[in-house]
Amino acid sequence: MNVEHVFWPAEVELLKWALVKLAEHDFHFSTEGRPDGKWTLTMSQHDEEGTPSEFELTEEQRHMFDAVTALASASGKTREQILDEIDSGDFGWHFNLGQYLKENRLKLGDRAHAEVEESAEKAMPAAFSDGIAMAVMRDISRVFPKMVRRFETLRSLPCDTQVPDDVQWYLREATECYIYGRFIACLVVCRSAIEFALRERLGNPAGDLASLIGMAREQLPYTHGPILKFADEVRQKANPAVHEAAPSPEVCKEMFYKTRSVLRELYTVQDRLGPLGAGAGG
Repeated sequence: MNVEHVFWPAEVELLKWALVKLAEHDFHFSTEGRPDGKWTLTMSQHDEEGTPSEFELTEEQRHMFDAVTALASASGKTREQILDEIDSGDFGWHFNLGQYLKENRLKLGDRAHAEVEESAEKAMPAAFSDGIAMAVMRDISRVFPKMVRRFETLRSLPCDTQVPDDVQWYLREATECYIYGRFIACLVVCRSAIEFALRERLGNPAGDLASLIGMAREQLPYTHGPILKFADEVRQKANPAVHEAAPSPEVCKEMFYKTRSVLRELYTVQDRLGPLGAGAGG
């Protein structure tokens, strides 16, 4: 094969493709031909259109079949009825059962369903574990390119003074929420990060975030004025997310970037005289 004419996908697309293959268990491990004893991972290159309509069940797929059988037995339903609930029109062995289980565990449900699921899982724990693992991997494969792009938009935040562990931890938590697309959670944690930072900078006074911002305007260098305005904007946008309704993802993203600016400036040395201070020329 002339490698000069082979199309090589971008790294992020290649990794996304690999994640889908892992999620669908479309791979094979082997030590054949490896004198060092290490594993070789082989993935199929066919797409969905190239998937054969008749095939022998793998061990993982057999686990899925057994799990559906266990659910049917525990609930008094047929396998076909369980499959209808899973919405697996093509008898999706690889991840549909796991997706069904995962979605039910992400929300409030009825007691009867929980009891059926518990009984079936006790009967076939390996099948349930495999199914959920595949569903989670499938979810990650869908968001993976966006996660990479969001990381690419970030830059390092150099500071001049020591940043407390609490502030670092909350900023990291907010950043990971942003990367994974959990924007409401990101906004709420951003508010907490600012509150921790302001309270530390002001000597740990009592009061809510609004009062801390007011104290900061009086006690911190006036050059902090713009970022304190950002801090108050984050506070105002986060309050409805906690008490009323969530802002749009676009608003949450904007507040995340403003939070990063606030925290960086709070831990950067400021001249109290601003442009008229020691750094001024003339």
